[in-house]
Amino acid sequence: MAKLGLLFVAVFCVVQISLAARLPRETEEGNSTEASFFDKVKGSFGQLSDSISKTFTKENADKIVKSVSDGAEEFGNKAKETYQELADKASDKFSEIKKDISGNPDGTENSN
Repeated sequence: MAKLGLLFVAVFCVVQISLAARLPRETEEGNSTEASFFDKVKGSFGQLSDSISKTFTKENADKIVKSVSDGAEEFGNKAKETYQELADKASDKFSEIKKDISGNPDGTENSN
């Protein structure tokens, strides 16, 4: 999601730099370059707004949220399973080490 924001900022900066670099042309008295520029920008942002609203509809947003929550739930389940396996293996290894140290197969200490 952050990449999308950075991409928007980069595109916005490129557009602004390219628009700022244009040299003003000689125009007739009735046709102002500034008014024409603002009309073009207004039209571009209108198209962008329409495109965004078509892309991010309620259904699409719900699908994205559902897929992210399902992925997070699956990740949590896998993490829980992995943690349980590691805890079981560690417990088994510690009991083996305790048996080796004590010398008793049941793992209890010798009371000499």
